[in-house]
Amino acid sequence: QLVAFDHATPSFNQQFTPFSIVVGATDVNDNAPMFSRPVYGPYYVLENNPAQAVASVTATDADGNEENTFVQYTFDNATLASEFSHFFSINSTSGLVRTTQSLDRETAPNGYELGVMATNTK
Repeated sequence: QLVAFDHATPSFNQQFTPFSIVVGATDVNDNAPMFSRPVYGPYYVLENNPAQAVASVTATDADGNEENTFVQYTFDNATLASEFSHFFSINSTSGLVRTTQSLDRETAPNGYELGVMATNTK
């Protein structure tokens, strides 16, 4: 409860009226999503069919409300710029990585390295 009254001489108001002020606090988006592991894999895929799930990533956000904890997944810029980026897709809400075509071991004898980013800008 907050009380305001006049201290001037002479006083303009001999009476005071108490009133309440309600202060609300809301969560701000101050935490970045964190992956549950720093590195996922390696995953071995032999003779896959297109749309086969090959990996899944998970990140969580410590912010307190649903709007600020919504996590969205995308491939990072290096992955998007790679010559193999069109071989894979990622579900933006689940983090599930799938192949988009059959993978050829001879095309990438050392495998594929994919970078994923997690953001929470809903």
